[in-house]
Amino acid sequence: MRGFFTRMAIFIPVMFADKMTKTLPGVMEQSAKRQGIVVTKRPSIKPIRRPARKKAAALPGSMTLRPPEPKAMTPEQEIKMLDELIKKDGNNADALYNRAWLYASKSDFEKAVGDYTKAIQINKGQSDIYYNRGLLYVKMKKYDLAVKDFDEAIKLNPRDANAYCNRGGVNNQLGKMDSAIKDYTEALKIGPKDADTLYSRGSGLSVHG
Repeated sequence: MRGFFTRMAIFIPVMFADKMTKTLPGVMEQSAKRQGIVVTKRPSIKPIRRPARKKAAALPGSMTLRPPEPKAMTPEQEIKMLDELIKKDGNNADALYNRAWLYASKSDFEKAVGDYTKAIQINKGQSDIYYNRGLLYVKMKKYDLAVKDFDEAIKLNPRDANAYCNRGGVNNQLGKMDSAIKDYTEALKIGPKDADTLYSRGSGLSVHG
């Protein structure tokens, strides 16, 4: 549900998880629901967009040779490549964003937050940077900071249902159920069929009245 770059969980009390998959898997999810756990969107980060490879122009009357498929780079190799780019241009917000994504994928949240913060200083107008940093703050249990980042993401992209949903999960974690329900409601105005948000809002209403 996102643009150029890329894309949590509660129970009452709240529990956060990971949105590479959307909810607690299989039997765990059913068990969680029986125990009164409210599952909302789990954080995921959109994959880095790599530039399209251009085909080499063929010589007149010649056959075009097919180049070998490039080998996939490991995260460590990609980080080294981005290190070099950032050394040459410390204001490369895209490189900082991509390195932050790689650090986050390795659970090195402090370095990831550092790179997202630098990217924001360079480009304050990209909602996904705030969104991704907000997800990391949730994992780090820095909920007040997470809310601020989701606030900024929503200001920049008012149609971001995931930002509303995740802010709702954090507000629930902070005991602000009225605010959480409002956030779930806003998310459903954008994505009315999202099962996770429907479930979370319904569970919140049943508990909070």
